[in-house]
Amino acid sequence: MKSLSKLQELKTEIFRKKDANDLHLIDGKKRNIRLLLQLLLSFGYKGLSMILSFAIVPLSINLLGANEYGLWLTIFSFVNFFLFFDLGLGNGLKNKITISLANNDIKSTRAYISTGYFVFAALSLVLILLLISVISVIDMNSFLNTSGISGPKVKQAMLIVGITIITSFTLNFVYNISAAQQKISFANLGMVLNNGIAVLVLIYLNISKTPISITVMAIITASALILSMLITNVAFFRRNPGLIPSVKDFRSDLLKSTLKLSTGFFIVQIQVIIISFTDTIIINKYLGNYEVTRYNLVYKLFNAVIILLSLVSMPLWTVFTEAFEKKDNLWIKNVFKRFNYTILIATVVFILLGVFINPVLYIWTHHNYQIPALLITGMIIYHVAYAWNYNYSVFLNSISAIKVQLPYLIITSILNIPLCIYFIHLGLGSAGVVIASAICVLPFSIFGPYVAYKRVNANI
Repeated sequence: MKSLSKLQELKTEIFRKKDANDLHLIDGKKRNIRLLLQLLLSFGYKGLSMILSFAIVPLSINLLGANEYGLWLTIFSFVNFFLFFDLGLGNGLKNKITISLANNDIKSTRAYISTGYFVFAALSLVLILLLISVISVIDMNSFLNTSGISGPKVKQAMLIVGITIITSFTLNFVYNISAAQQKISFANLGMVLNNGIAVLVLIYLNISKTPISITVMAIITASALILSMLITNVAFFRRNPGLIPSVKDFRSDLLKSTLKLSTGFFIVQIQVIIISFTDTIIINKYLGNYEVTRYNLVYKLFNAVIILLSLVSMPLWTVFTEAFEKKDNLWIKNVFKRFNYTILIATVVFILLGVFINPVLYIWTHHNYQIPALLITGMIIYHVAYAWNYNYSVFLNSISAIKVQLPYLIITSILNIPLCIYFIHLGLGSAGVVIASAICVLPFSIFGPYVAYKRVNANI
């Protein structure tokens, strides 16, 4: 009977008339129902998105080859550095919008949305000019291991992908708004569209046996990303016409207050980018493009488990913000406990994946890569620690508890790259890179839970 009641409540949530805002009406029970709905939608969308994402890899390797595909991954990692130049505004505005919705302040909500869109548009223009300036002066042959591919072609690919990613600062903001409405599954729908478009194009090129260059791959990636984001923006604002940004709702005072909050998120993003995206560049520089491909294939498989866990955690960001604002501390602690149990299951999955990594890779890519045991061990340690940290990190960020994390974030950001290079020089190969990353994330495994419970206990 209890299960039937929950199903009925879930059905009611799915088919009820949607409001631009009803967060102020939510209690603990309704919060659980809404969260369950978003989890179900997120798993559906993200599951399809992951399948498409995994399909992109062998399709791309067939067209580019393992060596050139490794260079493509390096290019993508390099331009991803521009992601942190949004100054943390996306997450800062998401928290502000969630709070204004929880307090039923629609006027402030529209003001934050309008301010965000216009600031991101201006910021994107400045960053595109900066990107063009940086790439024009870089000597690609000395900066990257281009392995016979001309520097101008590499620069073209960097410009195409870089301009697209910077443009996404503005178009991506719709996902922050939908997340503030506790509808994070909408972003996963956007990824399905993005990956689906790319897969269709790559399948056609594989069937027609059309040879492509890194520049063409960049055009395919950029077109799929921009088209999917344009579609999701139109769909969102047709559904929420009362939230369409307007010049008259722009408020510079909101920007100033948000920037104070966003500075901490900016540092969080720098740490994530240094730990996650410099690996590929370092491996390319010291070990070559082929090793980049091998490392990233293993990383992608392990990271798939993290992505599945994030489907549970990321919807909690704005839910945590709203629950903390309403001092529903017991609910928050119960979520912590439930999530910790899932880490035990994830650990078993990581170990099994490590044991069967070579046959799994062969089935996936039809290539025999023979992954070293040390690299597998490093991947398991790093991803178990990362999975454990993830939920506590989401909670602390959701309540804007950034300052307390700053010493850890700054120290690990400084240490990561030197540690990676040092371990490579010790002869550990690409395994040294992931071991360095593991060393940097392990301290938060103790620090994160301690600070999270301390904040919850003090929220009275």
